[in-house]
Amino acid sequence: MVLKNVDDKREIIDGLYTLLKHPKLYDSKKEQVKKLAENLKKGWRNEKEASYYINSYFKHRKDMVVLHDLRLVSPEETLQIDHLLIFRFSIVVFESKFFSSPLHYDPKNGEFFLSYGRKKFAIPDPVKQAERQTFALGRFLREKNLEKYFPKPKEHFVLVSPRVKFSGKMPERVLKADKFVDKFKEEDEKMGIGTTLIRAVEFFLHSNNMIQEGAKKLISLHRPFTLNYYLKQLNLEWTKEWIERELKKKRKWG
Repeated sequence: MVLKNVDDKREIIDGLYTLLKHPKLYDSKKEQVKKLAENLKKGWRNEKEASYYINSYFKHRKDMVVLHDLRLVSPEETLQIDHLLIFRFSIVVFESKFFSSPLHYDPKNGEFFLSYGRKKFAIPDPVKQAERQTFALGRFLREKNLEKYFPKPKEHFVLVSPRVKFSGKMPERVLKADKFVDKFKEEDEKMGIGTTLIRAVEFFLHSNNMIQEGAKKLISLHRPFTLNYYLKQLNLEWTKEWIERELKKKRKWG
């Protein structure tokens, strides 16, 4: 079942695009704001697309929980989880990535690249990023005394748009959003025909009610992004009231 969907980012994105009309904004700062707004828009679209494929397979399941777009804050770190699948025997963390260019992988050196024309540019390893998020989630659950509700987070994958072109074979943890279901059908079959002792123990230790209760506690700790958060990042907090006035006028006049 789906207990949390992707947050609505329209207010943030509309606010940033409105900010581009501010009369006291330098061109260089406008470019920065525009780039941020476009990246947020693309990222939001990618998250919604990935959540559509996840929900289409799991929304009617009563024996597991799906959480999308979860932002958890502790004194030590801020954790952003794009998609979280909670089974009685396993927790799976998904990192959504938006790539507008073909994705390349060098298995010899374990490096990822994006190609623009004839040039390739190295990018941070998305699988390692997902792995770090998984470890961070485990720390957060311990810190908030929520460990008893869940199996230990171990599994992690990267979801990309079905439209992204792959150059060469990708690591098994990089999946196109419309193909990930095949992977988890296999997981279901494994659980059905027999599994490791650890997974079996986790399954019997965590009831459906327990993981649902734990998921609701996680949702209560969610701290969504706000327009003000991004204005702080841009050192443009002083524009907040102006943006609110402009958006109010826009809503009034349609």
